[in-house]
Amino acid sequence: MTDREDLVGELVFGMAPHTSAAVVGRVVGFTSAAVGYAHPYFHAAKRRNCFHPETKLWYREDDEWHRDRIDEFVEGRLDPDTAREDDFGTLVSELDGDVFVPSVTESGDETLKPVEAVSKHPAPAHLVRIETAGGRTLTVTPDHELCMWTGRVETVAASELEAGDSLSIPARLPDDAATSEPALKAASDGGRVTDTVSSVEFVAAKVDHTYCLTVADTHTLVANSIHSAQCDGDEDCVMLLMDGLLNFSKEYLPDQRGGSVAEDSRLVAFGPDGETQFLTFEEFWDELESPVERDGKFEKRTCLSEGWETYAFDENHESAPRPIEKAIRYRAANDEKLLRVSTQFGRSVDITANHSLFRYEDGIEEVAGDELSEGDLILAPRSLQVDTERTILDAAELVDDPYVAIDDHVEDLLRTVWASTDHGSEAHAEFENGLSHRLSKDKIPYEQLEQVLQHGEFEVPPRAEIALWGSTNGVQRHIEVDEEFAWLLGLFVAEGTTSSSCPAISNADEAIIERAAEITRESLGVDPHIRWSNRAYELQFPAVFREVLYGLGFADEDSYDSSEKVVPDAILRAPDEVARSFLRGFVAGDGSDQTDDNVTTVAFHTTSEDVKDGIVFLLHRFGIVANVSRRERDEPRQPIYTVTTSGGASDNPLHRVLDGDEPYLPKSLVVRIPDALMELREMDIRNVKQIVPKYLKRRDNVSLEKLDEMVAEIEQRDLPEGARSRLDELRPLVAGDLSYLRVTDVERVDYEGYLYDLQVGGDPVFTTNWLYAHNSMDAPLVMSSRIDPSEIDDEAHNIDIVGQYPREFYEATREMADPGEVDVQIAEETLGTDREYTGFRHTHDTTDIALGPDLSAYKTLGSMMDKMDAQLELSRKLRAVDETDVAERVIEYHFLPDLIGNLRAFSRQETRCLDCGEKYRRMPLTGDCRECGGQVNLTVHEGSVNKYMDVATRVAEEYGCRQYTKQRLKILDKSLESVFENDKNKQGSILDFM
Repeated sequence: MTDREDLVGELVFGMAPHTSAAVVGRVVGFTSAAVGYAHPYFHAAKRRNCFHPETKLWYREDDEWHRDRIDEFVEGRLDPDTAREDDFGTLVSELDGDVFVPSVTESGDETLKPVEAVSKHPAPAHLVRIETAGGRTLTVTPDHELCMWTGRVETVAASELEAGDSLSIPARLPDDAATSEPALKAASDGGRVTDTVSSVEFVAAKVDHTYCLTVADTHTLVANSIHSAQCDGDEDCVMLLMDGLLNFSKEYLPDQRGGSVAEDSRLVAFGPDGETQFLTFEEFWDELESPVERDGKFEKRTCLSEGWETYAFDENHESAPRPIEKAIRYRAANDEKLLRVSTQFGRSVDITANHSLFRYEDGIEEVAGDELSEGDLILAPRSLQVDTERTILDAAELVDDPYVAIDDHVEDLLRTVWASTDHGSEAHAEFENGLSHRLSKDKIPYEQLEQVLQHGEFEVPPRAEIALWGSTNGVQRHIEVDEEFAWLLGLFVAEGTTSSSCPAISNADEAIIERAAEITRESLGVDPHIRWSNRAYELQFPAVFREVLYGLGFADEDSYDSSEKVVPDAILRAPDEVARSFLRGFVAGDGSDQTDDNVTTVAFHTTSEDVKDGIVFLLHRFGIVANVSRRERDEPRQPIYTVTTSGGASDNPLHRVLDGDEPYLPKSLVVRIPDALMELREMDIRNVKQIVPKYLKRRDNVSLEKLDEMVAEIEQRDLPEGARSRLDELRPLVAGDLSYLRVTDVERVDYEGYLYDLQVGGDPVFTTNWLYAHNSMDAPLVMSSRIDPSEIDDEAHNIDIVGQYPREFYEATREMADPGEVDVQIAEETLGTDREYTGFRHTHDTTDIALGPDLSAYKTLGSMMDKMDAQLELSRKLRAVDETDVAERVIEYHFLPDLIGNLRAFSRQETRCLDCGEKYRRMPLTGDCRECGGQVNLTVHEGSVNKYMDVATRVAEEYGCRQYTKQRLKILDKSLESVFENDKNKQGSILDFM
């Protein structure tokens, strides 16, 4: 196509955000307006805005008030046999109007309205969780609208809400025991009761369905004590049409959509049971149980319900696991060539030319592989957050056929059971059926012992010795993965073997072997056998310990292969002190710790790619970006992976971690010099020119360590207006979880096999080979080529379709009659007839469908202050508008609730460590983080609390507002002064002394 006119007549998909429910449309023309025009049915077919099933609502039925979960309310009234079902799986049942819910009108009046219908919807991948300063929470689909108070009730999509927005809430709700209509009223000063939004975040849905109600007239209800709109949701058609055209067209995509990675690329993922796994994309595909869907050459598995997750980062540069929604693969072309993008620290990935990585150029941008060049900085993990947990292994559960050695304790328990149960009982029957013979053999099957002890209400002791039949020694039943046992596991992963009759560790250092033997006695309850063999000490464990290792994730193979070792998940998710101890044990075994006059180097050596990934993962947990290298060896010897951390002559980031401190960032980790930093340099900040040196002007990059120091120094200064916002731009770079690795090479390589891609929830990111890649935007999950008007939201049916209004209509307007009293044909009357698609007429012709403004002033004006000034200035020009009343409403319903809510949020805020992110309800007395020693700072600052105070006072004076309004502002101003001004160190002037 050479120009936009070529698009006329092309088919497009209109997509509802976050639902992947598409409707086919056709481009019929263009307008100059920055909006999209389509039939109301086109919009309505994509609506999917509902509540989380645990949402609580009030309702009145049979003159009694009830408060139930919305899923219970809907499911109890949804008749599967008679409910209407649309193309998206939504079920709708009509009600008789005998159930009422609290509601709110556009003007803010609280009322009761009947529920006309209930609906149940397939849940999208993600929901939005809203929290308020008043402690309310509400989780809804992203486009569900809540009632914001701006002088009137305005419905705003949940995903568009921001901290500080004022939500309408009920003035009063009924008691459980109430039997009459509650006294629902507005605030006493004529405004609305509001609550301030404190946070808005996307969360994984983790539910199969969402629910909603259809409320008569007002279309609002109370959900979790917040006024909310019902299932609705007009979409931004321009964005939808362009997405449909550019991202989902069969001709353009998915052949060139996003691109893909090679099948041997490695993924860090959390399995359905939460276990950390390092898999190739091919292995991940084979692990999935979801059926394969075929779309031409593409194979897809929709796997959201399976529970897999991988790491992604958000706009604050913070990493966290996100759900994997879908896996896609297709066979590479015969002459396929991939791009091998290599970076510093030994990271590389093979991708198609159109697959995107993330480049940093004074901001994160998505860049296709063939647009990358040597020297670019691309994103990789620096810190990976993990929900840690302690592990106690139960050897009886890890061994296939466990036996228990009969020591004095076990024998005493058995004798007690024999003596305390009656002859002829099941317990005695066990003894008579050969148990006595087994007791003489000093071992008893675990399952049989458990059954016998249950008759005496005993349990198998935690320190009971678990063994294999025919072996001489065992290990104690409960094994705690503590610091000591973690060190032993680290040594075993480095130097251990399962190839002989018993698992063993070999090492020539007698002190290391002695320590391993002592830990074995304490942790496993067994005295290991030690012998000198082949110029090294060999420490042997009981044969049953091999079964324990298998339970920890080691490969259960007939022949031993050191490349099949793993870092157990019990270590990967262990508390920090346990993970550190594992690293110490590994270094003591097959690691190295060297130093010279210039550099210190700590290295981990392994032939197992899983162990390599496990070490890299552990180091990322502590914020260390390690170097990874691979050395090939002649067949049949396996390649050796080396993971290295380097530092100065007397310091190393890993040494700091192993000592329990925070690591420093290597000077080779750099970022492009941010514009915000140089803008700060030009501001009136004390010593800023010394803090931000002049030589930076001549450079392209700055080390993250240096940038961190500069940000910390500037934060201590008295800052002018605008400086805080610049610091907020810099803070994610130094406090976030990302590193920025320099591209060292981009080359083309031949490739045969499958190509893979993932669709990941939340942010469009996934990890591959320890780099961050952009995930694909997959084709729609649901696509409707034909819109059935009877299956879309009822609101779209309530439009008139006549060519002119009758005389009765105009007469009724003089009487302010209800619209229902006038007979004007609407679309609903044609449903189910031959005319349901035709006969949509209009009352007035126009020469241009976009004859109005091309772009709303709300979009062109920058700040909220600019928008407010324009609104007030317009009110002065319109004779039908009282500018004083407009100013009063802006102050009463916007500024005051915002100021009061922010002051409440300030008084109830948590404090947060700028280094590790740890949160505290109260500031530690030392001012330092108890976890890492970093600086603890407020999460709500003075500037965000009183930002509207001056402008509200100015508006009140300039537009002649009531004295009452001015007095409210003065009282609030004094409250702010009492919080933020230090009476003992208050700025004075010479007038104070005259």
